[in-house]
Amino acid sequence: MDIQQEVVQAKAWTKKGKEYIKKRSILKRGIMLYPSLYLAFSHHEDALKATVQHICLCRNEDLLLPDASILEMSQDQFDQLDGYELRFEKNQNSFLVGYNRFKDNEEMIGYIEIVGNPIQKEQYEQL
Repeated sequence: MDIQQEVVQAKAWTKKGKEYIKKRSILKRGIMLYPSLYLAFSHHEDALKATVQHICLCRNEDLLLPDASILEMSQDQFDQLDGYELRFEKNQNSFLVGYNRFKDNEEMIGYIEIVGNPIQKEQYEQL
């Protein structure tokens, strides 16, 4: 993880005297360096298709590039991989994670489940 700063502007204009201005703020954001994303598939054919596709996170212009290796494992083995997962479930640790634009902006509630050490430093230190 790396903490980066960015300047953000409010959407709304405010009037200050005879001028209209947009207020600015400084936002500190944790950025993942060299993230690993593990995807689980029920069918081997779907996993094969995923090994040649990339993911583009357009808002930040980030790319996640594919890895051709496929690891076959049980659900229990997958659940033991170091990392974190957003679980869409309501419990005492849940919070509002967004709105579902496909279901009349219905609230999406979930919590983060952390397993092991989700921040792998070994890969970053070798570069």
